[in-house]
Amino acid sequence: MASRLETNLSKLLQYGVSQDLGRRAVDAGKEKPVTANGIALDSFREVAAYEGILLNLGVEPEEILIHHEFSHTGERAFPDFIIRNVVVEVVMYTRENESQRSLDYFKRLRTKIALYLEAGFQVVEIHPHEVVNADRRAELISSIAAKLGTEGTVHGSGRSMREHGYWSPENVRKEVEALAATIGHFPSYRELDVHGIGSAKKALKQYPRERLAQELDYPLKKKSNGFWSVEKVLEACACLSGDTFPSRRMLEDHPELLAAMKNSVHSMNYWRQLFQAFVLSRRSLKDAA
Repeated sequence: MASRLETNLSKLLQYGVSQDLGRRAVDAGKEKPVTANGIALDSFREVAAYEGILLNLGVEPEEILIHHEFSHTGERAFPDFIIRNVVVEVVMYTRENESQRSLDYFKRLRTKIALYLEAGFQVVEIHPHEVVNADRRAELISSIAAKLGTEGTVHGSGRSMREHGYWSPENVRKEVEALAATIGHFPSYRELDVHGIGSAKKALKQYPRERLAQELDYPLKKKSNGFWSVEKVLEACACLSGDTFPSRRMLEDHPELLAAMKNSVHSMNYWRQLFQAFVLSRRSLKDAA
């Protein structure tokens, strides 16, 4: 990541920070502005801001909305980035540039910023010299991080995006239950995005989603990666057959559990030994109680 960031910063210096670097690079048939994790952006300046500033805020990458539609009182804009209640605009020109294109750009930018502020957002502008200056990047990281702690009414694409701290277990359950009732099944992470509550993904992983789906009585076609820990496999076996290791026929009636056991590093005989130890441990705890 560090070497990729320095490469992108060197491109900024090579072409000159007062130019629209993304357009020049594409027009010249050179490397396109893409982040280290594969996100295509409009310019190398945006890439450098994303990698050098936004990814150092301590937020999850999925919390950073890129070129997301912003709607308020019938007006709309497409800011470079939205993080919770903070809008970040990576400024294209230096203030000293007095070309007509630059003047028109700053006029549009002022209109957009007024829209963000009226909607209750915090706004941060990242200017060309700030992207390439390590000290200024550090200051911006601190500034944005401080703003992320404030409350704000967040809207994007005409839908509420919920301020930081909204996703308590109770609110996760309420929102997901309402969406599931609308679409007729437990939503996937992709469907959370489509229906405007993508910011619930991290909280839903912590719930976890398998438990919530069970509580709401929705079957899941596939468990999340990492769901089938050794403990969960053993608990599922105990639910099937009590203190006796489940038969092959029982396991075949529960293909997801059987697949988790077969795809693990353990043999079936070793699973049997683990289960016996699990049963003995559970009995000991009952006796001690």
